[in-house]
Amino acid sequence: MTVRMFLFAVTAAIVFTGIFLLRQTVGSGFFSNSATVAVMTTADQTVPAKKQDESDFIKNMAAALGPWQEDATRQFKSIGLKTYWKTEGGDWFDAGGVARGPRPFAAVSIPDIDAVQTVEINVTNYVREFGGDFALRTLRGTLTFLSRESEDGPMLEVDGQRYKAIADTMINPTTVKPLGKGKKLGSQDLILIRFDVGPGDYGAARLTLTTTDKQYGNIDLGVFRSDNSGPDLPPRRIEATPLSERTDILLHVKDAETWKAFQRGSGHIPAKTTEDGTLYGIMPKGLRQETFLNLIYKFEEHGIDPPDHAFFRYRLRIKNWSTTMAGKLPGLAGTYGRAGWGGRNDQSGTKGWSSRGFMDKVSAGNNLLPIGQYIYHMDAGAWGDVSRAELPLPQDRWVWIEQEVKLNSVGKADGLVRTWIDGYLMQERRNLRFRSVGSIHIDRLWMNIYFGGTGYVADATHEYWISDVAVARAYIGPG
Repeated sequence: MTVRMFLFAVTAAIVFTGIFLLRQTVGSGFFSNSATVAVMTTADQTVPAKKQDESDFIKNMAAALGPWQEDATRQFKSIGLKTYWKTEGGDWFDAGGVARGPRPFAAVSIPDIDAVQTVEINVTNYVREFGGDFALRTLRGTLTFLSRESEDGPMLEVDGQRYKAIADTMINPTTVKPLGKGKKLGSQDLILIRFDVGPGDYGAARLTLTTTDKQYGNIDLGVFRSDNSGPDLPPRRIEATPLSERTDILLHVKDAETWKAFQRGSGHIPAKTTEDGTLYGIMPKGLRQETFLNLIYKFEEHGIDPPDHAFFRYRLRIKNWSTTMAGKLPGLAGTYGRAGWGGRNDQSGTKGWSSRGFMDKVSAGNNLLPIGQYIYHMDAGAWGDVSRAELPLPQDRWVWIEQEVKLNSVGKADGLVRTWIDGYLMQERRNLRFRSVGSIHIDRLWMNIYFGGTGYVADATHEYWISDVAVARAYIGPG
């Protein structure tokens, strides 16, 4: 046997073994070339129950995501969760209940002596009403305190019991980076400190801070209440008319057969579907591949005049999603195979556009997936841009997602993209330009899940379930 023949034999064995192992991981039905999807049986995969309590889920999640986190920045209450401040630079209430107002609940004066000082503030009345979550601001002067990462970090004493801070950070308007892991808290910024103490009928409460050995002028420091409320939710939007009774439905995937009308795009990992049209896909850990789902439904090929204004709704459930790579989710598009993806933005408005869903990487430790819209439009750069939703998606739970795309009138910047989560409007982008000619429309539904960037290696075994897919000329709604 020659060296060349030997190397060929070894390579073939490795490839064959790899394919065999991958088949064992995800099931041989995923490698069928004869069809885009294969009918899933109960023995293949149990679809998670779709019946669940949805009445207050979004409201409860919004409230839970309201408090600031140590990875807060001037823009985000949590940069990992992508939860926003209402006002850049942080939100607080003063003693009169005024948002970002000037009146402190308590205050203390600190002399400029350029020495380490212990600062004590009587916060009894504040802690009785609001507990141990503080926003501190200087009313005059500048100094620096030691953070909880230091030995002499913030301390709260309540009725003789001493508590160390469980979180602290500062919001600096000159940087987009979180500063919650440093050993110092600069008082020229908004300082946030949290103790594990709730409101109650306490006798006395005292906040103790330790300065560094430098002060810059005499200082007046005020205590304010951080705004830990979640985003203001609009009323939930429900559409009462069943799809079967509507005349504006362009597509409704209600069985396995309907998925056969979709074209299979490059890189697609073949999925399975139940008889009721629930799509299931799996990407095994360690697989080097960016594209997870890539199915395309072109309206004109099915006798449907491509719309200029459409709504796309689906139900999504994800599991073990990536903590290392952002990417794209399904959406509407008018790429015409020419522009609107992969760095092919068309700023002339004559070739194409897209508005797929956007997904950030899962925020470590909380299992939530920040989402939004990834939009290729005339005024974006080569790689499009992102419009974020106000709330992330949970994992291991069915969630209704609905996207609205309205193309601009030719010559005007009046296009829009909106996203609803479980019927709550969570994202809106107006004044968009997608096209400069009337021949560009919404030509396809793009069922796409894509990690990247490039060079993605699955950091876990990712799974998704998609059901109740529909496209219409008017709002569809959950249910």
